[in-house]
Amino acid sequence: MRLLKILSILTAFFCTPFVYASHILGGSMSYTFVSENASTQTYRVRLVLYRDKSSATQFDNPITIGIHKNDNTKAKVGSYQVNWISKKDVTPPSGGSGCSFTPNIGIEQAIYEEDIVVPKPSATGYIV
Repeated sequence: MRLLKILSILTAFFCTPFVYASHILGGSMSYTFVSENASTQTYRVRLVLYRDKSSATQFDNPITIGIHKNDNTKAKVGSYQVNWISKKDVTPPSGGSGCSFTPNIGIEQAIYEEDIVVPKPSATGYIV
């Protein structure tokens, strides 16, 4: 019976059509403290994302980020919508004179930025 299960799993695994994701190539995320009052803090959140322009998948606008407590519970503090502030085509860097790689891909960059207000954190802080 166990052999039958293993053979079934292996058959399903190897008979699955080839799938891959090609839309997001990379990105970065940063945040900057903006201000605070007695009960909240404001941060400017910035995301820079790059996508393969040959993909039919477009950038979402807005995107949603989650803020969680940085403790054992990892409890969600909130979800926040972040809108893009710019979108443009970018030219990939060349590999330089010692590299035979020639990029032949269209790349689009989207920059998302939003000020978010969160409750003042405990000593452990938050995870974005």
